[in-house]
Amino acid sequence: MFRVGRPVLRKAPWRGFHQWRAPKTQHEQRVERMNKILLNARNWVGGERLPYILHFGNVCVLCAVNSEDMVYLRSFLCVANVCNITNNLLGRPPGYVFATWGALFLGIHLYKIQKILHERKHIEFTDEIHDLYVRAFLPYGFTPRSFETIMRNTKAEIETFKAGQDIVKEGNSVQNCFFVVSGTVQVVKNGQVVNRIVSDSEQRDVSVGKAGEWLGEPWDPDYDFLKEHRWGITMRAKEDVQVVRFNLKMLYQTIKEEPTRIVAANKMQIRDLRGKLQHAESLYKGKNMKKRKQIGQLKTQLQMQIQEAYFTMVEIAVRDGELNQEQIERCKIYREKYNIDEETHQMALARAEWYKPF
Repeated sequence: MFRVGRPVLRKAPWRGFHQWRAPKTQHEQRVERMNKILLNARNWVGGERLPYILHFGNVCVLCAVNSEDMVYLRSFLCVANVCNITNNLLGRPPGYVFATWGALFLGIHLYKIQKILHERKHIEFTDEIHDLYVRAFLPYGFTPRSFETIMRNTKAEIETFKAGQDIVKEGNSVQNCFFVVSGTVQVVKNGQVVNRIVSDSEQRDVSVGKAGEWLGEPWDPDYDFLKEHRWGITMRAKEDVQVVRFNLKMLYQTIKEEPTRIVAANKMQIRDLRGKLQHAESLYKGKNMKKRKQIGQLKTQLQMQIQEAYFTMVEIAVRDGELNQEQIERCKIYREKYNIDEETHQMALARAEWYKPF
């Protein structure tokens, strides 16, 4: 007669039969093998040395806290995570759950390091593309890698227009924006030339209202692509004009992929709004109430964009939970340049949920 126990199947002991155990499952076999490997590793390292590994990891955390370069900071945290994983796996009993969390954090840090190094990698540009980067993107903080991504995603192309050709026509759908590389562009409204845009910033004359080299809105965070947008003016080449065409929708999508690109694009929009405001004030000074109201709206829009750009700068500066001197100086320079008051500064800190000294 047999008695069935769990997990043991055995015969009655008074009959003298030996005890028989049910075969182990594959999962149990894997766990047993893993435990043996970890036990051998613990014996090789020495259980009494595990606290030293943990202390070394804590030293790496201290080094990370005092590192200003993000690559060094995340590298120290990677070493600290390796020490933490080792301590958890070689402990008795092994802390598999804590080791899994440590492995997750390690993977995130390694991914971020790879991303930063990829961003810093040297890129070769042709003379024309390098000139475009220096004039249209570098002044606002776009990195070479971000610029390359924008050029690729928007399928940017260099186009040439002969004198008298329309670059964009009033009433046509807005699909692209343009940057003037060379030449002069006339802005035509209702058949009359109301402005002109030149490629060389040194040739700008405020009295005739030259607003810059961009044709169209290079960045507007509130732009609604579900609505149909049409050109309200005609852009016409006064002479041979060379422009770079960007797909507007892809440009905005690419900028929104990275917070640092949004900060740079906000600075670009501020400059564009200031140019339009300067042009409007010089052109409509002392004119009717409607024009003064439009100027007031431009001023309000500019101030709101300056404030929003500062909010984004602060959020990016504190998103890793650390704040270095370079980030503080960058925000301070921006505050002084655009007269950001203390109330707005405190609003930015509250929005970023940063309650430490800034």
